[in-house]
Amino acid sequence: MKKLLWIIPVAALAVALVFMFIPTTLTAAEEEEMDLLHSSERGCTSCHRVVERNGQTFDYTLYAEVKNLPEHPSIKKERVEEEGVLYCLMCHEDMGEKSFKKLLHPIHYFSEHFHGNCFSCHDISDEGEFVLWDQVHQGS
Repeated sequence: MKKLLWIIPVAALAVALVFMFIPTTLTAAEEEEMDLLHSSERGCTSCHRVVERNGQTFDYTLYAEVKNLPEHPSIKKERVEEEGVLYCLMCHEDMGEKSFKKLLHPIHYFSEHFHGNCFSCHDISDEGEFVLWDQVHQGS
C-alpha cells in the first residue's frame, strides 16, 4: 500500500497540468478555426473602418458611408458603432426596393473599391442558406 502512495501526488500533478493547458489548447483551436475561416477579412467592419493610408485618414465606417446621403434619414453614430449592420437591418431588412440585399449587392459588385466575393459578407447556415456573417459571428 505504501508503495502506491507516490501515485497520488503524480496523479494530482497530471490533473493540474491538464487543466492548465486545456484553455490554451481550446483558445488556440478557436483561433486556428477563425484563421481558417478568414474571419478578419469577413463582415462589414473588415472593410467599413477607419483606414490610414499615405499619411491620410479615411473613414469608411458604416456611419460615415450613409451619414451624408441626402435620401437617408439621420442615424445614431453610437448605435451604428455598437450594433453594426444589425442597426441597418432594423429598417432595411424588408423594405422592398430599399431592402438590404437589393441595395448592397449592386453597390458592392459595381464598386471599384470592393474586391471581395460572396463570402466577404456572407456565411452559410447549418441549413445551407446564405446568412450575413455579422449576424452569425457578431463579436468574433
